[in-house]
Amino acid sequence: MKKYLIVLMALASMSFAVLPPFYQTSEEIEAILDSDELASAFGSGEPIMEIKRVEEGYLVKGNRYQITVKIKYIPTDRLGPAKFELSFEEPVSIEHSQNIDY
Repeated sequence: MKKYLIVLMALASMSFAVLPPFYQTSEEIEAILDSDELASAFGSGEPIMEIKRVEEGYLVKGNRYQITVKIKYIPTDRLGPAKFELSFEEPVSIEHSQNIDY
Protein backbone atom coordinates (compact mmCIF):
# COMPACT_ATOMS: atom_id res chain seq x y z
CA MET A 1 0.00 0.00 0.00
CA LYS A 2 2.85 2.35 0.84
CA LYS A 3 4.34 1.77 -2.63
CA TYR A 4 1.08 2.82 -4.33
CA LEU A 5 0.88 5.99 -2.26
CA ILE A 6 4.41 6.97 -3.28
CA VAL A 7 3.61 6.35 -6.97
CA LEU A 8 0.42 8.42 -6.73
CA MET A 9 2.28 11.28 -5.06
CA ALA A 10 4.97 11.21 -7.75
CA LEU A 11 2.38 11.27 -10.54
CA ALA A 12 0.50 14.12 -8.87
CA SER A 13 3.62 16.23 -8.49
CA MET A 14 4.59 15.63 -12.15
CA SER A 15 1.17 16.75 -13.35
CA PHE A 16 1.62 20.13 -11.63
CA ALA A 17 5.20 20.65 -12.79
CA VAL A 18 4.30 22.93 -15.68
CA LEU A 19 1.40 25.08 -16.70
CA PRO A 20 -1.22 23.68 -19.07
CA PRO A 21 -0.26 24.44 -22.71
CA PHE A 22 -2.73 27.35 -23.07
CA TYR A 23 -1.29 29.20 -20.09
CA GLN A 24 2.34 28.41 -20.91
CA THR A 25 1.85 29.68 -24.47
CA SER A 26 0.14 32.78 -23.11
CA GLU A 27 3.16 33.48 -20.84
CA GLU A 28 5.56 33.05 -23.77
CA ILE A 29 3.61 35.34 -26.12
CA GLU A 30 3.26 37.98 -23.40
CA ALA A 31 7.04 37.89 -22.84
CA ILE A 32 7.61 38.35 -26.59
CA LEU A 33 5.20 41.28 -26.78
CA ASP A 34 6.77 42.93 -23.71
CA SER A 35 10.34 42.59 -24.99
CA ASP A 36 12.39 45.58 -26.03
CA GLU A 37 14.01 43.44 -28.77
CA LEU A 38 10.71 43.08 -30.63
CA ALA A 39 9.97 46.79 -30.34
CA SER A 40 13.39 47.76 -31.67
CA ALA A 41 13.31 45.13 -34.45
CA PHE A 42 9.90 46.19 -35.75
CA GLY A 43 9.86 49.85 -34.81
CA SER A 44 6.84 51.74 -33.54
CA GLY A 45 5.27 52.04 -37.00
CA GLU A 46 5.05 48.29 -37.68
CA PRO A 47 1.84 46.58 -36.55
CA ILE A 48 1.84 42.96 -35.43
CA MET A 49 -0.30 41.05 -37.91
CA GLU A 50 0.28 37.45 -36.82
CA ILE A 51 2.00 35.38 -34.15
CA LYS A 52 2.42 31.75 -35.14
CA ARG A 53 3.89 28.83 -33.18
CA VAL A 54 6.74 27.20 -35.11
CA GLU A 55 9.08 24.32 -34.27
CA GLU A 56 11.66 26.30 -32.24
CA GLY A 57 9.43 29.10 -30.94
CA TYR A 58 7.29 31.72 -32.65
CA LEU A 59 7.13 33.59 -35.93
CA VAL A 60 5.95 37.19 -35.48
CA LYS A 61 4.77 38.90 -38.67
CA GLY A 62 4.14 42.55 -39.35
CA ASN A 63 3.29 44.35 -42.60
CA ARG A 64 6.88 44.64 -43.80
CA TYR A 65 8.95 42.36 -41.57
CA GLN A 66 8.83 39.04 -39.79
CA ILE A 67 11.04 37.79 -37.00
CA THR A 68 11.61 34.35 -35.54
CA VAL A 69 11.75 34.20 -31.76
CA LYS A 70 13.33 31.03 -30.40
CA ILE A 71 12.31 29.68 -27.00
CA LYS A 72 14.95 28.00 -24.84
CA TYR A 73 13.47 26.18 -21.86
CA ILE A 74 15.51 26.27 -18.66
CA PRO A 75 15.45 23.07 -16.57
CA THR A 76 14.17 23.55 -13.01
CA ASP A 77 13.43 21.38 -10.02
CA ARG A 78 10.54 23.46 -8.79
CA LEU A 79 6.85 23.23 -9.57
CA GLY A 80 5.07 25.88 -11.62
CA PRO A 81 5.47 27.47 -15.03
CA ALA A 82 8.37 26.43 -17.23
CA LYS A 83 11.21 28.96 -17.18
CA PHE A 84 12.40 30.10 -20.60
CA GLU A 85 14.63 32.55 -22.44
CA LEU A 86 13.83 34.35 -25.68
CA SER A 87 16.27 34.60 -28.57
CA PHE A 88 15.38 37.00 -31.40
CA GLU A 89 16.73 36.40 -34.88
CA GLU A 90 17.28 39.25 -37.34
CA PRO A 91 14.07 40.64 -38.88
CA VAL A 92 13.48 39.53 -42.46
CA SER A 93 11.67 41.58 -45.06
CA ILE A 94 8.33 39.95 -45.97
CA GLU A 95 9.09 40.34 -49.71
CA HIS A 96 12.31 38.31 -49.33
CA SER A 97 10.76 35.63 -47.15
CA GLN A 98 7.86 34.49 -49.34
CA ASN A 99 9.65 31.22 -50.15
CA ILE A 100 10.42 30.33 -46.53
CA ASP A 101 8.25 27.43 -45.39
CA TYR A 102 7.68 27.12 -41.64
